[in-house]
Amino acid sequence: MDKRIAIVCRHLAKGEASVAFAFRTQPESVEDSGWQCLCDQSHDMSDAMVVSMDEAVQLCPSLETIKDEPCPCSFAMDATSGVFKKQ
Repeated sequence: MDKRIAIVCRHLAKGEASVAFAFRTQPESVEDSGWQCLCDQSHDMSDAMVVSMDEAVQLCPSLETIKDEPCPCSFAMDATSGVFKKQ
């Protein structure tokens, strides 16, 4: 179980959109994974939702394939293949 925190946009959290981008910055604490997942809609700070990494993977199953990538890193979802491509 991975209880470190991740940030997802509310569109992903509510099942209103699919993941388009995932990026990882340097974690700010041991509780932070550094991961953020966004859809392709516009966002502001009010769209950010804090979830556990387990919840983030449930919302964005393809995150499982990249979650151990070292930071910093960024990925875009290839809509045709459904696979993250490193940017």
